[in-house]
Amino acid sequence: MQIIENLKVKEKLYTEKLDNGLTVMIIPKHNTMKKYIIWSTHFGSIDNHFINPKNGKEEVIPDGVAHFLEHKMFEQRNGTNSLDTLSALGVDANAYTTNDHTAYLYEATNNFYEALDEFMDYVQNPYFTDENVEKEKGIIAEEIKQYDDEVEWIFEEEMKKALPEVDLFIKISEYNKIWSKISDLLKLNEPNACMQWEDRVITTGSTMAYLKIAEGCSNHCTYCAIPKIQGPYISRKIEDIIEEAKRLSDTGIKEIIVIAQDTTKYGIDLYGKPRLAELLTELCKIEGIEWIRFLYAYPESISDELIKVVKENDKICKYFDIPIQHISDKILKKIGVIMTYGKLLYESINKEVVMKKIGDRYTNNIFENIKHIDDYGNEYWYARELSKVLEYKDWRNFLKVLNKAKEACKNSGFNID
Repeated sequence: MQIIENLKVKEKLYTEKLDNGLTVMIIPKHNTMKKYIIWSTHFGSIDNHFINPKNGKEEVIPDGVAHFLEHKMFEQRNGTNSLDTLSALGVDANAYTTNDHTAYLYEATNNFYEALDEFMDYVQNPYFTDENVEKEKGIIAEEIKQYDDEVEWIFEEEMKKALPEVDLFIKISEYNKIWSKISDLLKLNEPNACMQWEDRVITTGSTMAYLKIAEGCSNHCTYCAIPKIQGPYISRKIEDIIEEAKRLSDTGIKEIIVIAQDTTKYGIDLYGKPRLAELLTELCKIEGIEWIRFLYAYPESISDELIKVVKENDKICKYFDIPIQHISDKILKKIGVIMTYGKLLYESINKEVVMKKIGDRYTNNIFENIKHIDDYGNEYWYARELSKVLEYKDWRNFLKVLNKAKEACKNSGFNID
């Protein structure tokens, strides 16, 4: 039996390959009453071509067979369903199919070994009849159709067809399984190691590096497919981010750029509230790191606490990288953006809220950026839309509005030209 110890999480993995070819892995969990088991096989949705060992010929099976078997394995010869049996024992059981494997699993606090007997029996002894096969065919056919609207699935399947020379496609969500999947592909007998963010190769030079604090996005703007491709917004733990930043500093990195689709929403999904300000404060404490930038910062989530942290920490560069999709509320509504940016920016500049708090080095070129948002190439249309947002009746007063904003900045010591 091989023992693999992870000193970081203080756990041991016991693994052994049995004579029948089954690999068994056990991870003891101390101070817990719940037990968890998963039984998996390398047979998934893409596995529909096989070489018959008896005649050496290629055989093709219909799409959906793996998912079909996942469903049917629970049915027993005596007419019972193993899911019902396990539920009666107080056990939470389930199954799933991916593109490359099918798995059965359950978790239990009590009756673990009684459940294990039932579990091993239905997984190893399938029962099929013509009647239940025909019934299940219809169910699986409907489930297959559901993938027609899944951008991620469609893109992956199209990539496989277009690039048959690629041996393995990895999703962003499977980053920590890369080595395991490569080992399976090459049929290596090495332990399934876990690739860490901290061990990545830096390609941005010897002094600057990006520091990703979250994956995905939950904004669901109508023009953007990121949530469907990368999934919902998922924050990394603060301690993991700090650990990576320290490692970067140890390698000579002086400047880090904190990145995510929306940095200002960092922590909400994980901690129940935004924690970007706290994260930046902790990053400033790391010796060796001299410059810190963060992007992007959506204006609806920029808090007074965040502005204060930016102002009071010399290591943080004094600017906000704010994305503005459009200046027209009408367009913003159509693309699914909840914030009316024009009103927010006007109030911020007119009341000099942000400028007073950021510091003298802040340079606001926001209106210069807004000028390039006119998709129609029509300065009159642009002026008319801007005047609507700023609640000016006559769009011809656009220049007066812009000059007023410039004057407010100039009086506070900021340049908007």
